[in-house]
Amino acid sequence: MIYSNVLDNLKAGNISAAASAFTNTAFGKYRTAFMQAGAGMNARVNGSSVVKSVRLIEGFAEIIVVRTTAQEPVRYSVFLTRDGDGVWRIDKF
Repeated sequence: MIYSNVLDNLKAGNISAAASAFTNTAFGKYRTAFMQAGAGMNARVNGSSVVKSVRLIEGFAEIIVVRTTAQEPVRYSVFLTRDGDGVWRIDKF
């Protein structure tokens, strides 16, 4: 799954591979954010997160993820779209 591959690449410190899962329009923004996080990125992605659901809507997908934190579970969405090359990529995280 695209989302878990991004997390695995971030854990391994492979920012370029992680960023390649994003659309052309989102690539630079997320690559910069990952680079700025540096060593702190591993702590951010090491944690328990579970994909709760996936919705497909006419060429778009929304993955609902719930991440366990010390305070409370946090729910967020990961949005994907088919990029210009026809491959599903993350557009918004």
